[in-house]
Amino acid sequence: MWNIKVAVTADHIANACRKDSHHCMVADAIHDRLKWATFIQADTQSIRFNNRKQGKRYIYLTPPEAQRAIVLFDQGVKVKPFAFTLSQGFLRTKIMRARQRSTKRLTRNRRVERKTPSRHTPSMYREFGLRSLTR
Repeated sequence: MWNIKVAVTADHIANACRKDSHHCMVADAIHDRLKWATFIQADTQSIRFNNRKQGKRYIYLTPPEAQRAIVLFDQGVKVKPFAFTLSQGFLRTKIMRARQRSTKRLTRNRRVERKTPSRHTPSMYREFGLRSLTR
């Protein structure tokens, strides 16, 4: 995995939305640094983004300086521009599922129709912060 240096500027801070992990100042800075990154999420736990062409998902733990800035920004405190380095990331490759045959042709006696399991995705709104970073 790469070590990525990211600088959060005053423009990123001014255009960011509070309690929104997709339009966060950190997510916007990563998008400016890595043009190919899509579906960027940044919260106090981790920073995640995709590379659609390669079918990969990158997951990095959020550095402490970015955690402090996120929590303070969500509380309504003005944050100064800062920089951080993403290191020790985790790579997950996208698994393509095979298409399932239609169950209409099969009779109900031979095969029980099953629903596809629901996927639990993380909320795009940050609601919880770190206890040690509260004012």
